[in-house]
Formats: sequence, C-alpha cells, structure tokens
Amino acid sequence: MLKTPHLTENCKNAVIFFLLHSVFIPTAKKTTRDESGKISLKKFSIRESQNSFVITEKTSAGLEEILSKNTTQIQPCLLVVGEINNPKQIVVYFDSINFVINIIIKAIEICFSIFHVFNIEYPIESGNFWLFIQQYYFKFKTSYDKPCIQVN
Repeated sequence: MLKTPHLTENCKNAVIFFLLHSVFIPTAKKTTRDESGKISLKKFSIRESQNSFVITEKTSAGLEEILSKNTTQIQPCLLVVGEINNPKQIVVYFDSINFVINIIIKAIEICFSIFHVFNIEYPIESGNFWLFIQQYYFKFKTSYDKPCIQVN
C-alpha cells in the first residue's frame, strides 16, 4: 500500500482505520435467550466490527438499499461509496441524516463527536476501536469507558 503511488493520503488513511479493527479485535460478547429459554453467546468478528464502523457499497443507491433493509437502529457510522481503498464519497450517517465529508479523518472526528454530544454508547462490535480513537487520538478518558487490555 505504501508503495502504491496512485493512492492519495485520504485513501491510505481509510485503509489504515479499516485495518485497525484487526488490531483491536472485538472482545465483547452478547448473550441472548430464544423462545425456548436457551441462552446463546455471540462473539463478534473483526468483519462485524468493521461493518459497525463503515458500510461500503459501489453506489449511493446500493447504500440506500442497505440502510432501508436494516430494521435495527443504526448508530452513527461512516458510509463509503466506492471501495475502502478508493472512496469516491465519504458520508457520516446519523438518525437518517447524511453528512457528506470526503476526508476520512474529518468524518471519523464528526462521527466520534456525535457519539459524545448525544451520549450514545459505541457499537458493541467496535467498542475497542472507538475506545482507542478516544484515548489516543482525542486523549481523554471517561468514567463510562469499558476496560480493554488492547487499548490500555
């Protein structure tokens, strides 16, 4: 990636932030109970962590279709038209509103700010990633931070 001359700084940053999810592997688990009372434990994957951070699709129409099919409430996230290594458009999505921000670092800053302004918990799938962004990029800790060996 570093030796690819046609990649812009924005493209490189997008790939780096996407790959950070494989460094800060999700450790959270979710327990659910089905109709018969059986308890199951869900452990999140790196891909699920990445998908809770950014949704990529080749076209804007494709992104709209993905968002319309999702019945659960979507927390603030990034939408990328194109591919992660060549984003044509970067959007911060929150509460059915799209904020077009074509610089990945700025989009992450805005998405992060939305979490804190509206007192929204980080997605459980990518909590470790967002905690890293909070503590090492924005340099602050809160009493709500969940312990994470990977970040500390």
